[in-house]
Amino acid sequence: MGSEGGIEGILAKAESDEYRRVVSARVPLIKQAVLDEREDLLEQIGNKFADDALDGDELTERVAEIEAEIVDSEVVFRFASIGYTAWQKVLGQHPPTRDQRLETPGLDHNPESFPFAAMAATCIDPVMDYEQVKRLCASDAVNVKGYESMWSACLAANVHGATPKVGPGLTRRPRGRSGS
Repeated sequence: MGSEGGIEGILAKAESDEYRRVVSARVPLIKQAVLDEREDLLEQIGNKFADDALDGDELTERVAEIEAEIVDSEVVFRFASIGYTAWQKVLGQHPPTRDQRLETPGLDHNPESFPFAAMAATCIDPVMDYEQVKRLCASDAVNVKGYESMWSACLAANVHGATPKVGPGLTRRPRGRSGS
């Protein structure tokens, strides 16, 4: 099976933004009071209880409004492939520590720093630096699911297909020593 245009045709595609892998992560940033109200309403509906101010239909309508508000609160983070060379450079800057390698044989990155660096290097919208990614992920508004959604999108754009699995050795460091 031949390639139309030879290597120059392949390079033209590879260097075109049209072929760059971009994966989005949706992270809801919603006020806790809204989530609490939703829980209360769902409990009322579940118990088939309605106070004087709301009947069952109004309860259901309000839950639907809140669920729409939750969807509207989602912030979309877009991660794009940075290519093998750039990915390896970021990976090489965050090798596992000796203790991390002893604890998790085959680990090819420092799990305490590399994910933030990789997300900063690959997030194209919004553009963030390392400290901003770290601050965002440390905030009370981004829970574990939100972090995992962002990290998975970063990996999907750069390492895996549409369904990445996060774990030791999955960030693809070339064979050889993996740091200090």
